[in-house]
Amino acid sequence: MSAMIRIGVTGHRKMTHPTSMIGLLVEQELTKIALQSGIEYVNTGMAYGFDMLCADACYDLGIPYRAILPYSSQSERWKSEKAKSRYQFLLKHAIEVVFPFGEEFAMWKLMKRDEVI
Repeated sequence: MSAMIRIGVTGHRKMTHPTSMIGLLVEQELTKIALQSGIEYVNTGMAYGFDMLCADACYDLGIPYRAILPYSSQSERWKSEKAKSRYQFLLKHAIEVVFPFGEEFAMWKLMKRDEVI
């Protein structure tokens, strides 16, 4: 087996295909990469949508993931209580929660966070 790799994921909030189908595809690809190369960890921005879907897949597969957050109040404006609860659950299971630019809110941090991922 070659050296283990690190993966960074970020994506769309609104997905045009059913999330169950996208989640299955993500799990299949992560499994394939894990078997071929090994995954040290996955970086995810934990944004609502694709980012959280990837964190969910990592959790389900036992793949370590790091939450790279733009600021501490990222989920406060979300309307779905279910999504907020899942977000907190996934944060608790991340191997690390990182605020590369501090925990205070600023819009510019969203794009800068993606560069860190």
